Amino acid sequence: LPFIAALRLGVIGPVSLIIPPLRRYVLLRMATVSANTKFVSALPKGGEPLTWKLEELACALLIWTLIIGGWSGWIPLSAIGLWLLITSLGITLNNAQAIVLHKFECPGDRKMSLDDQVRDSNNLKGRYRFLTDLWAPNHQALHALHHLIPEIPYYNLGRAHRRILEQSEGTEAYRALDAGGLALELTHLWRKSV
Repeated sequence: LPFIAALRLGVIGPVSLIIPPLRRYVLLRMATVSANTKFVSALPKGGEPLTWKLEELACALLIWTLIIGGWSGWIPLSAIGLWLLITSLGITLNNAQAIVLHKFECPGDRKMSLDDQVRDSNNLKGRYRFLTDLWAPNHQALHALHHLIPEIPYYNLGRAHRRILEQSEGTEAYRALDAGGLALELTHLWRKSV
């Protein structure tokens, strides 16, 4: 996956800045890492912000610095290997996080309503809170709540979650969205898929 990212960020991204049809495709289909291969991003209203173009160029500069630095010996190959390892682990953890925060039970042939998104999401509690905070910082494990009220910033999700749970009535459907931790949910999804 890091090599695909290097191709996307080091070649396709910068070239797309001078070829408008390619840029549109990159923004729609290559701007995010998604488990859903049919996912299409929304184009920003008012055109692409300048910061996005600058970020694209900065990523290309990083990729080419690593390639040229590794080729010339200026950057040790062991450092590039370590960077690739850390990047791969980060991507793997991010994908595991995305997988366990969803139930994947809604039909994929139609657009999901807000209710569908909430029902198809988990609030992960986990047995060991500090481990949950490591792999899902800033209360990202409260994903069902994020879908329920997307306007709440991640850093306020914990407080909102506690306030909802303090209510004694009308919270049964919300409480049903609670799930176990990372390992438990990965195991559950694995058993469902085989």
